[in-house]
Amino acid sequence: MSEPNTDVQQRMAIVRETDAVKQLLGRGIGSINKRGSVEVDPYVTLQLISQGIERLLKLTVMFQHHREHGEFPSVRGYQHGLNRLSEDVLSKAQQASNSSEFRVLGEDLDFAANDPTLKTLIHACSTFSSGGRYYDLDVVAGRTLNPEDSPRIAWEAIETSARADDQALLQQIAALDHDTHEAGLEEINSRITATVQRYIRFVARLWAFSPTGDIARQFSSSLYVWLTLNDDELRTQHGS
Repeated sequence: MSEPNTDVQQRMAIVRETDAVKQLLGRGIGSINKRGSVEVDPYVTLQLISQGIERLLKLTVMFQHHREHGEFPSVRGYQHGLNRLSEDVLSKAQQASNSSEFRVLGEDLDFAANDPTLKTLIHACSTFSSGGRYYDLDVVAGRTLNPEDSPRIAWEAIETSARADDQALLQQIAALDHDTHEAGLEEINSRITATVQRYIRFVARLWAFSPTGDIARQFSSSLYVWLTLNDDELRTQHGS
C-alpha cells in the first residue's frame, strides 16, 4: 500500500532540513580536512558534525514512522540524544534486514552496529550536543564537571579509536621529523573522515534502497554525494 501524500508545506520543510544536513555535514567534514593544517578544532567540528547527524537521524526516524503509520511523529522527545537516535534507526534497519531491497547495504549494517570508532564518534556528538558544547562556559562559572565531557577530550577519544593499536601509525605520530609527524596526523584525519562518510552513506542507503518508505526514497537524491561513494573514496572529503 502506498503512503499518503504529504502536503506542500511538509515537503518544503523536508527540503530545508535535508539542505541543512548537507551543509552541516559537508562543512563538518571540511573542518577535519582543512587545507594546510592537520590540527582539528574539536568545538567547531563537533558542532557541525553533531548537528548534521542529529538532523539526519531525526529525519530518518520520521520517515520510518511515516511508512508504518502514515504520519510524521514529533522527535522533540529525543532532545539531543544521538546515542538513542542512532540505536533506534539501527534497530528499525535490522528488523528489515531480510528484505531483498535491504541486502544492498551489505557490510554497512555491520559497520553501523559494531564499528568502535563510529560508536566513539556518536557518543562524543551526543555528549557535546547534550551539554558538552558549554563545557568551557561551565568552567568559567565554577561548576564541577566530568573532564570527559570536554570537547577536546572527546575528540582525542575519537582520534585514539581511529588509530587503535596501529603501532606503525603511533610511531609515525611520535616521530621528531615534522613531515613524518604531520603525515601520521593526516592519516588519523582520513580515518575519521572515512568513518563519518561511511555512516552518512549507510543512512543515505537506508533512504534510497530499504523499507524506510517512499518519501525517504524520494528525498535520497539530496544525499547523492555520499550515497554513491565507493569504499575507496570514503577517506577523501566529499559534500562541501
